[in-house]
Amino acid sequence: GIVNLTIEAGNHALKEGCQDSPELLAPLAMAEALVGNWDKAETHAVIFKTDPWGYGPVVLTAAALRRGDSGPLEHWTREAGLSDTALLREQAEGLIEESLKEQMAPKP
Repeated sequence: GIVNLTIEAGNHALKEGCQDSPELLAPLAMAEALVGNWDKAETHAVIFKTDPWGYGPVVLTAAALRRGDSGPLEHWTREAGLSDTALLREQAEGLIEESLKEQMAPKP
């Protein structure tokens, strides 16, 4: 599916020498998280000031919440100038849920 194509294309681009940019790494991090490759997702979730989609904080928070660590949730909430963690928590928990669905889906 599209998630695996994103991973293949992203890894190919990196292998061919494309620069580590937020436009490349943010979608790659999200795709890796969706298929349950959380270590790779965190590695790719390098936070740039210009992450165009805001995937980095969501991926890093979701990965941490899976380990029972709420530090990134609090950090990124403060970084966004918010006082309530509910929005980011909802996004991170949604990513975890989608990852589980993706992993359970029948493979063609």
